[in-house]
Amino acid sequence: MALNAALFALAAWRASRPSEPPKVRMIPWTLLTIGLGAFFLLLLANLFSLFGIETGQGIPRL
Repeated sequence: MALNAALFALAAWRASRPSEPPKVRMIPWTLLTIGLGAFFLLLLANLFSLFGIETGQGIPRL
């Protein structure tokens, strides 16, 4: 989780920098930021479920 948070911070910092017109960004930092943020939320939900906290919609299982 710490590595994901660090990569998210790096990608967010790189995405917020102004672009330089003659240079082309080879890495889509905004897309990486969104993907890493979504992956962090999945890791957080998994951590909650390991501690026994229910993160579902409350539909009882059969």
